[in-house]
Amino acid sequence: MNQPGGDNVRYFLLDKNREIIDLILKEKEIIGSIETLPIIDFQQERKNQYLYLKFAILVIVIMVLIILFD
Repeated sequence: MNQPGGDNVRYFLLDKNREIIDLILKEKEIIGSIETLPIIDFQQERKNQYLYLKFAILVIVIMVLIILFD
């Protein structure tokens, strides 16, 4: 049966089972890789966006003041 993503199969496993899984992979000589999915912290992202917005406004205000007093 052909996999839609190719030959790679992705499984999501619990951290508490990590040692058992590692042991099985070593015994069967299976090469596995660990891929973590990024978890987005929306509260932190909002804080970052406000910081960027404040910085952009500060730069614009400084540029306007330079133009006015030049």
